[in-house]
Amino acid sequence: MRKKKSVTQRVRELVEQGHNNKYIVDKLKCKPQVVYNARYQLNKTKGLGALSKQGTGISAPPVWNPPPLQPMPEPFAITMIEPEPPTLWQRVKGWFRGTNA
Repeated sequence: MRKKKSVTQRVRELVEQGHNNKYIVDKLKCKPQVVYNARYQLNKTKGLGALSKQGTGISAPPVWNPPPLQPMPEPFAITMIEPEPPTLWQRVKGWFRGTNA
């Protein structure tokens, strides 16, 4: 008498044939978690999924590259500046020196 395949083996066969989870659940009348677990184990053995992407746990911090500096705009000449009137102290100093600023 032939031995009956387990649900996991039947799920693996259907996954390798390219069927989606809903079809496998309907055909085998099993819980979706069974299909998910079998698919997870298949991906794990093939090296697919998030498990193969994990690092060693300790890594160097990312290098910070500052943004490039923008060139400074050209300075422009200010031609219409009126001279400020002298302060009281400057006027007093000027009076004593005789320059009457």
